[in-house]
Amino acid sequence: MRIVQGSLVATGDLAEIYTGADSQVSRVVLTGGKAHIEQLDDQGHRMEADARRVDYDLVTSRAVLTGQASAKKESMGVTTAPKIIYNVADGTFNAEGSDEDPVHMTLYPRQPKPSP
Repeated sequence: MRIVQGSLVATGDLAEIYTGADSQVSRVVLTGGKAHIEQLDDQGHRMEADARRVDYDLVTSRAVLTGQASAKKESMGVTTAPKIIYNVADGTFNAEGSDEDPVHMTLYPRQPKPSP
């Protein structure tokens, strides 16, 4: 299954699609060995994330990734966690872990700004 909305692309083995009272798609749940979501932010940086389950709420513009979740943002870094919440509207994400299954982050070094 492949879903495209603007620069957002989401794929998975199985998709559950929910509609609201207006018959418009309001939520999509992707599951499988590897559900995947990717998007370009306003600066043109690509964000890619994988998990066993991606629950994308189009009303709140949030995607909740669970089950071996990992997210990589170009020029920023890589995060792995049991749960990652991606804000589709502004391109930010939050990660949640526990003592048994902590959040891991690798931050890329800052790139120097080009001289004028």
